Amino acid sequence: MRLRSARAAVTWVVVTCCALLARTASALPSDELFGQNRPHAAAANWRALETPRFRVLFPDSSSALAAETLRLAEAAAKDIGGRFGTPLTKQSTWVVFPSRDAMAKSNVPLDDLEEGLRAWTPLVRRRQMIVFNGSRTELARDVAHAVTHALQTEILFPSGGWAVVGRGPLFHAPDWFLEGTALYFSGAPNATEDIDLRGASLANSLLSLEGLQDFNDVPDLGLAFMQAHSIVGYIADEFGEPSLGQLLTAVASHPTNDMDNALTDVLGIDLRTLNRRWQRYAKKRYWPLIREKESPEAVARTLHIPVAGHAGDPVWSATGEALAVLTQTYDHDDVWIVSARTGAPLSRVTRRVRDRYDAIVSRGRALAWATGPDHLAFLARHGSDLRLVAVDVITGELAHEIELPFQDAFSLTTSQDGETLVMVGVTDGQADLYAYGPTAGEWQRLTNDTHLDADPMLNADGTELLYVSEREGGTQVVHLTLDRTRAEETPLGGAGGIHDPQWAPDGGDLYVTADWTGSRDVYRVAGSDARITRLTNLISGANTPTLSPDGEALAFSAGRGGRETVFVLSMSSAEREPTQAPPRAERLEAPVIASGGGESSGVPADLLLDDVQFVFYTPADGVPRAAVEATATSWTGDARLRLGVVTTARRAPRVSLDGTWLRGRADVSLGATTGPVFHRAPGDDDLIDQREHAARVAVAYPLSVRRRLVLSGSSTTAPLRYRFAGASASTDSTTTVTTSVALVHDAVAMSARLGPVSGSRYRLEAGWTTGADGVEAVSVDADARKYARLGSTTVLAMRAAASRSDGATPRLSYLGGHTSLRASSFEELSGSRAALTSVELRVPLLNEVRLAWPVRAGMRGIRGVLFMEAGMVWNEGDKPRLARRTDDGLRLEDLTYEYGFGARARFLGARLRWDLARGHDLVTATGWRSVMRVDRDF
Repeated sequence: MRLRSARAAVTWVVVTCCALLARTASALPSDELFGQNRPHAAAANWRALETPRFRVLFPDSSSALAAETLRLAEAAAKDIGGRFGTPLTKQSTWVVFPSRDAMAKSNVPLDDLEEGLRAWTPLVRRRQMIVFNGSRTELARDVAHAVTHALQTEILFPSGGWAVVGRGPLFHAPDWFLEGTALYFSGAPNATEDIDLRGASLANSLLSLEGLQDFNDVPDLGLAFMQAHSIVGYIADEFGEPSLGQLLTAVASHPTNDMDNALTDVLGIDLRTLNRRWQRYAKKRYWPLIREKESPEAVARTLHIPVAGHAGDPVWSATGEALAVLTQTYDHDDVWIVSARTGAPLSRVTRRVRDRYDAIVSRGRALAWATGPDHLAFLARHGSDLRLVAVDVITGELAHEIELPFQDAFSLTTSQDGETLVMVGVTDGQADLYAYGPTAGEWQRLTNDTHLDADPMLNADGTELLYVSEREGGTQVVHLTLDRTRAEETPLGGAGGIHDPQWAPDGGDLYVTADWTGSRDVYRVAGSDARITRLTNLISGANTPTLSPDGEALAFSAGRGGRETVFVLSMSSAEREPTQAPPRAERLEAPVIASGGGESSGVPADLLLDDVQFVFYTPADGVPRAAVEATATSWTGDARLRLGVVTTARRAPRVSLDGTWLRGRADVSLGATTGPVFHRAPGDDDLIDQREHAARVAVAYPLSVRRRLVLSGSSTTAPLRYRFAGASASTDSTTTVTTSVALVHDAVAMSARLGPVSGSRYRLEAGWTTGADGVEAVSVDADARKYARLGSTTVLAMRAAASRSDGATPRLSYLGGHTSLRASSFEELSGSRAALTSVELRVPLLNEVRLAWPVRAGMRGIRGVLFMEAGMVWNEGDKPRLARRTDDGLRLEDLTYEYGFGARARFLGARLRWDLARGHDLVTATGWRSVMRVDRDF
């Protein structure tokens, strides 16, 4: 490669990558936020309710919710067991949380810069998790879902015990059947949940049954769940509900646990035939629901808000010229004022109060604008606290900040003068409406019953309220005066599927959204004669709509291009279709437990073996390893104990034992490790191994959900030769002690298939080491990573790392090998200072390559990788030089630059990586170096 062309290529790649990384792509619905700290608070006292079939664990403040859960579970077990053809006989343990925050506070995070826990504890394969969100209807659905999984476990693993241990304990049947059956018995999905399936039917992009075998491989997790529900519903309709139990029994009894053979034995069709018939059934069912509907951009004006992520929850200003919108990305939420005509941003309301919250609660109506004092209010989470925050729109200063006395809260509304705010508060397993007066600082409870009261909307002067009450199998719109002298049901009472009630600006007509036609549309109810008129007919539905002050326009949010955005519909062009509300839903009688409700007892403090993993991987030294890792947790997730054993050929295994306990807000960790550590002997291609023994203690204190401070201390006994410059060259082991403090930030969205796809993470650490033989070193390390999603399956990843060590014996840093400079050999570069940058473009190649004979196996998630990386090391007193000019042109001197390409795939659960890399000094290139290993990307 010529010098000029090589330099031009490097410059072009660097500039392109930096520009793409500056662009923040939207996280998709299938992505999940990993690595987040838990908003820890004081651990709750736990109790248990037991019957022969269920053991329900719950915080002592939620006894009524636990009793209700137990009652629903007994009723669901009787109903589903009869329909499934197999009764539930073994006791199932459930953990009940009164809110999502209460659940999150009990979890234990994973290690730094790793894929952390989800928003729920995944190590619960031998127990069911129930999280109350305020809705009794949703609680009943969640209970039925969990009962179905308990039945599946009993059928697939009749012996129990070790059979249900493992990362995927229900691997004996495909995910589409297991999850689809649980969804089927928990009830039909609502219009919002079902919208992905209708859209995929229209676009001919339904996933095949083979593609739904493992949900870790699907491109859209939400679509996969809805397809699974539809497929199982088709089987039940076509072959009868008893066939579902027969299929699972056949899968469990089949020698190879083959679903294809089970389908043939029970239904007389194979997997491909079922897939073909179901897809035809799905299109016939969903096409009539969507063929008459319109896209929102076809009938409404799209506000092209130039803010990354999702935009929604629009609220009008008093003049009608501007809208407040909530923007959400994977690492921060903000409130913007934008033009109601173009979407151009006018100001960021939350700019000066960004440190007051970690996330804004977006359930229900997220924003409330008191136009009298020009205050914008919202509910937010900050650590373990739930807060009401009000911001002055003009100055951006904090107007009010109140810590809320609820376990959960959502859906906020305010009067025009800002003197009355109403929200939904969840306490003790009950969701009710509460009013708050910022001036008086007083709370008023407006409702007090077991039903969900939601979507409140105040009138202008704050004396009257509309809200939706979920009861008797449907929803009622209730008109309430705040002095509670009048509470009456509107003409829409009991129709079902109603949300977001609001008055017209003149106070006459009523506007609501309802999912009566398969999507959530806007309806007007005339105040004079209660005539109903449908105003929208959108394929995507209309979320949290709000009328302009003059009643001439309607702002709402809807999905567009994979993200939520805001639309403005002129009321003059809205539909005017007369509509009849569906009949009142039948009242659902509450089932009763024949046993009397169970006996209360304490929760044992023992640990439960949850997870056993067997993995193969190849770290930077190139030595293949086989590892087994067993994890045990307490019943409620407040403690975790992990034992790991790593073996290599002809060497003693590496053994580690780690324990983590939640103590108040902080996590306390203890650990011990013993085993070999490999190094490259200078001037030799052979690896030599030295043994080390280490003990450590750490305290992780969350500063917010995205940042934590980690204080740690460790004692290590190991040879010094490869660890500290200037230390004794003796191979005898010496003990050193290190204390360190680290700041860790993690706001990365993860995809089950692709790994990190969006956001950033970093770790900054400073440590001091002392020991025998005059060892003394002060070290600073930094590791930062950023990810940008450039499409549904294309990701740009960048990493920058640096380290420095000073003192009498500075610590050595190494570069080279699979995890740093891939064209260099392991530990080829060493010094007391080091720097590394790496950029990877990860693109899709093939979804799957399957081998049908002589064995059935396949490689999934095959992706290509283009990468470039550069690094350098030096010692104190050196004057590193990036490049020098030679007769041949500018040549890199101390900086090592490498590039290449590779492929990634998953095979039998292992993550395969192959890279082909070469170095280049802008004049000459090294030979290509091929590397194959089993491990994940950074």
